[in-house]
Amino acid sequence: MTESDSLPATERRTIEIGIQRALLELGMTAEEIQQQVELWVIISLYKQDKITSSLAGELLGANRDLFLDKLDELEVLYVDAPAKGRAELRAAPVVSMLAEDRATLADLNRELVRINRRLREANQEIREADRLKSEFVATISHELRTPLNTIIGFAKFMLNGGTGPLNETQRTDLSAIYSSGQHLLDLVNDILDLSKIEAGKVTLEKELLDFHEIAAGIMSSAIALVGDKPIELREEIDPNLPPIYADRQRIRQIILNLVSNAAKFTEEGHIALRVKPSTEDGKQFVLCAVEDTGIGIRREDIPTVFEAFRQVDSSSARRAEGTGLGLPISRRLAELHKGRMWVESEEGTGSTFCFTLPLGDGKK
Repeated sequence: MTESDSLPATERRTIEIGIQRALLELGMTAEEIQQQVELWVIISLYKQDKITSSLAGELLGANRDLFLDKLDELEVLYVDAPAKGRAELRAAPVVSMLAEDRATLADLNRELVRINRRLREANQEIREADRLKSEFVATISHELRTPLNTIIGFAKFMLNGGTGPLNETQRTDLSAIYSSGQHLLDLVNDILDLSKIEAGKVTLEKELLDFHEIAAGIMSSAIALVGDKPIELREEIDPNLPPIYADRQRIRQIILNLVSNAAKFTEEGHIALRVKPSTEDGKQFVLCAVEDTGIGIRREDIPTVFEAFRQVDSSSARRAEGTGLGLPISRRLAELHKGRMWVESEEGTGSTFCFTLPLGDGKK
């Protein structure tokens, strides 16, 4: 027999009834009362010296700390009083403490409601500000492209002799204008792409694609990207790779961004484009990977690789041109295709950027 069994059942029931009545008067639900009664019955048993503090703590379990915190407040629980009023006096301090706790909880709940309302309002303001920002960037980027295309086109026209012969100084200056204008146009296009993606205004034009065809075109462009660096370009496409249903332009943009990024940070070795079927969680995907033997990425920098306007913090990366938008744009385009993108890298040993595309007709 435990110590708690030594209390007569009628007296224990009297305590329970008193506490239940008090809790009902406080407006508690039946479920809330059930959760509280056992706690206060055990405390009452302890105050009558029917059980020890250690047994009370054991019976209370997760509520033990609450029990210990309440000991000082419960010193007034039992006082000398006529037996007739004993049950009421036993419950009175409990009721008082429960009332205080309930009032405190009510105040906290009101404060929580107020904070949640302010958070909703703040989130709405942030969404509106983000929408206005995206629209502003998209508008400005669009307006910049027209004069930039004019500058680039006219510079190329002059370089091709459209306005007559050029001396060496003129050709050098025009070449600088043309290349700088082209670089600026690329940056504007990246910003425009990112703003459209963030605003949810990118629509994928899907069709059945042959990866062999896309890869051949990209590797041809990669020749110009590596220039005269001693870099071997490798193309490894699974011969049994089925067609995929995707946006041709956007898939080409993703892979070209990855190959261009590899070319920036690789001085020698190889850049390989590998495409093969893959399975994830029982679903069929195409796995595309761009591997390089470049500078690699420090472990602590990997989480920031796909952040907009961020570049890894190394001297080689700082010298590379660009806003750091290529990778975040590529990742978001992969996600729009219901795929995902990640990187595997170690500093000094190169990087492998991978992304997946779901197989099937892609219409669901």
